Amino acid sequence: MRSLEHFDLHAGNVLIQPTPNGLRALFVDLNNIRIGRRVRDTGIVLNLAQLNQWFRSHAPVTDRLRFLDRYLHWHAALSGRSSHGRSIGCSRAELIRRLSDAALRHAESLYAKRDRRIMKTGRYFARLRLGGGWRAHAFLASKHPVAGSPVSTMTFTPQQWKQWLRHPLGLVRPGDRRMIVKESHSTVVCRGRLETEDGQGIDVVIKRALPRNWIKRLAHTISTSHPMLTWKLGNALLNRQIPTARPLAVVERRRLGLLIDSLVISEYLPHTLDLDTFLTVTLREQPPAAGRELKRQVTRSLSEVIRRLHERGFAHRDLKAPNVLIQWDPSASDPARALLVDLDGLRPAQPGDPELDVQALTRLNVSVDHCKRVTLTDRLRFLRTHLTRVGCPQPRWKPLWRRIAADSALKRVARRRWQEKMLRKYGRF
Repeated sequence: MRSLEHFDLHAGNVLIQPTPNGLRALFVDLNNIRIGRRVRDTGIVLNLAQLNQWFRSHAPVTDRLRFLDRYLHWHAALSGRSSHGRSIGCSRAELIRRLSDAALRHAESLYAKRDRRIMKTGRYFARLRLGGGWRAHAFLASKHPVAGSPVSTMTFTPQQWKQWLRHPLGLVRPGDRRMIVKESHSTVVCRGRLETEDGQGIDVVIKRALPRNWIKRLAHTISTSHPMLTWKLGNALLNRQIPTARPLAVVERRRLGLLIDSLVISEYLPHTLDLDTFLTVTLREQPPAAGRELKRQVTRSLSEVIRRLHERGFAHRDLKAPNVLIQWDPSASDPARALLVDLDGLRPAQPGDPELDVQALTRLNVSVDHCKRVTLTDRLRFLRTHLTRVGCPQPRWKPLWRRIAADSALKRVARRRWQEKMLRKYGRF
């Protein structure tokens, strides 16, 4: 027996082969291994953290702990059979703590690498020069398909994108006014369709940022555009397994380095409604039993999205019902899933900060006040689902419940005052 250390140990580099006696694992990508030396505790922790990266999204904690226990058993049993063998110099509890820290560092390093990739030309993204001062970054392919996203299973070419983006502003000036979703002094949002050679086509949403006044126009020329922020933040969320509509392209026009115009193209996700409409319309049309099951599905999905958002270093300062999409196809067996939109409200945050939960849940709580089908029991069930996690099956929810109730009351007063002010000034709010 000889020691082996693999410096790129992930699920894609391990093959499973059936044998008459069961299954056995085979390593590939052998350029990244080292043999004939003792593997220190640091190397063991790093290897296990690398292997954990894929399984954290595809296997429950119990299976991963079961794997760790079998690893420790066989490591102890075989450590005396080689001159390179050695015992692990820490307890199981200490090893788990070190693995948790190493897995977090490895994940952040991997996420940062993927975030940088979206601004370069490669297998998955491309930088394009379109002429007339227009430049673009475009999506080409996804390494892993995403549930509910047809585009994630498709592959595009730079030539296709150059054809689609010949006249960028024409995308936000549809001939059919019914395709316009929103048109204001600061934003134009419309539906569109990118035709493909096979005739299938891709339904998209195009958003163009418009500065409100000359001050914002001046700031707009030297700052990062809102479409570029959406491009970066949308891909950052997807890289961290946080569901959102996939940004497909960001297009900017510059003169002498100054930003003149910009727009972002995102995938239109089928069978989606905002949470507000889902709660007030879709649930009303369901039989009582089906409605309760849909509530449970949305509760589980949305609580997981918010938890993962905060754990992976983001906060949404405008987390309200219209900014949450629910994707649900009544004709399919897939459960309802929640997605985040309007990423202008997203900002970096300190992972694990308890104030993130308070702010997000307070804003979400107030935004569903008018939804009569959301009962007090539903709100409590959502809070407990959000707080329940491995190692904490019975969370202390009462202090947070009282804090959210108090902050929600203050926010309702502030909202009412703002609405009265807008009503006096503009006649609407």
